[in-house]
Amino acid sequence: MVNSENKVSIYISSKLKEQSDVEFAKTRSRLVKDKLLSFGIRMEKIRKIVKDLYRKIPELQDKKRCTKTVTKLMATKFFENQLAGIFLLKVLVENKEFKKVSFLRTLISRYVDNWATCDTISTEVVAKIIIKYPNEIQNLLTWTKSRSVWLKRAAIVTVIKSKNRIENWEAVSDRVLFDLGNEKEDILKKAIKWLKREIG
Repeated sequence: MVNSENKVSIYISSKLKEQSDVEFAKTRSRLVKDKLLSFGIRMEKIRKIVKDLYRKIPELQDKKRCTKTVTKLMATKFFENQLAGIFLLKVLVENKEFKKVSFLRTLISRYVDNWATCDTISTEVVAKIIIKYPNEIQNLLTWTKSRSVWLKRAAIVTVIKSKNRIENWEAVSDRVLFDLGNEKEDILKKAIKWLKREIG
């Protein structure tokens, strides 16, 4: 039997797919350079679709059901579905219904496999959580010890995006550099370089 979260995620995906643009999907895949599954929808259009659906679908008003729907969307590995899930989480953060990074750790380590999705969830959700709830910074810093390259990148990008918005930003940045400054993965080396530029 298909549960309500499956039905909602399938419905959201179908609404996104209606806006498909094959040529833009090819352009996006070249830009991201990973094996990206994409419908080819611009980010602002995804935001609008999610905003409209959040208001219209009662299941999304419930935090537990909404986060389950997010997981279903992320699991499809389609870029637009994943962004829809991220934007739903952003709504929960803005509504003060989502205050922890622990769920995001699982989500990122299981389902994120490209820099574009990683940077979007870091910017739109993780950074906003640590800015609103500074105690979560310590949990974020544990990501630097993970085996997941995407959790490590998410930690770096989140710190970059919280510049001038959290206390002791320099100390947090130094800790991230200490933990990850010698990483060999190209995707991490680029993020570390970005962080160093922000530090100045």
